[in-house]
Amino acid sequence: MLIDVDDTPAILRRHHILTAYRPLHKSTLYYLSTAFIPNNEMLNFWTHFLPAIYILSNYLYPEIISSNGPQFNLFILYTGIIILFICSSFSHLLHSKCYSSHVYWLLIDFFGISYFSICTGLQRFLNSKSQGLWYDIGYVPCLLIASLGLQFLCTSYLFVFKNFWRGRIPIKIISSLIVALWIYVPLLERYFDKTLSTEDVALRLHTKAFGWLLLSGVFMGSKIPERFVHGKFDIIGYSHQLFHCCIFMVTWNLCEGAYIDNKITSKITVSSNMKEIFISVMLICILVIYHLIIRIMMKKTYSEKLDYSSSEFVFVNNCCFYTQCHVPTKNKKD
Repeated sequence: MLIDVDDTPAILRRHHILTAYRPLHKSTLYYLSTAFIPNNEMLNFWTHFLPAIYILSNYLYPEIISSNGPQFNLFILYTGIIILFICSSFSHLLHSKCYSSHVYWLLIDFFGISYFSICTGLQRFLNSKSQGLWYDIGYVPCLLIASLGLQFLCTSYLFVFKNFWRGRIPIKIISSLIVALWIYVPLLERYFDKTLSTEDVALRLHTKAFGWLLLSGVFMGSKIPERFVHGKFDIIGYSHQLFHCCIFMVTWNLCEGAYIDNKITSKITVSSNMKEIFISVMLICILVIYHLIIRIMMKKTYSEKLDYSSSEFVFVNNCCFYTQCHVPTKNKKD
């Protein structure tokens, strides 16, 4: 049985979506089963889970079984994209159980976005030619500061500590835009290179990826089409689903562009084994940092019981993502 917006805590409500919300405090199996039951998160799951399978079967798997073995640059990019899609898809599927579950899975979603940004930046850096000493030694540290520090840590902190603060969303958008622009720094030399005698097909794909990214932001921010006909796109066709489709187009263009780049530049920029080992160790350390940050944020989440205004719901905070919560929500009386 699904519920309407009036029976849904404010933190779980979507703008202009009036029906097809899932009830709280059900078993994890129930929320997994909602991938096959019409509700307002069903297509959000599939529009990222199916792309994960597509990238795995059409890019990562062929790369792994190729006769020359997987190319390190492409392996990083493909795994980053798959992690992005898996984290996002299951975040949509499992975030509605209780407040702590909501926070946990949104943090997992933020992690997927940030890690994808790092993997994309690393792939482009490894495929690029030297643009000077400052670029060679400074690009990766700045990428980590922007994505891990600004994009993930800042977004996570504001989500947990300042969820209803009006400035949270603008800061999230600005930090994401900064990271998106920084990822394109390794391509700047090619954008301004006027000596090319032939069209740079891969660069055109990277440009298309950025165009799709901007379009995804339009859907995310405008809430079109549901803002014009409230309740008519509650299950199929609302803006977040269109945003997901745009993100798939972003990643498809990235994969195609990176594949072409790798064929062209592999003869020019050969990654040493030491560099690959260093980056692999660095990524493992980064994953540990993500884990520690999420643990800190969840510790803060579990230590609070949140009460909202009388027009909203008491959203009981006493269960985690893998347990069953039997505590019902109730209206808070004046």
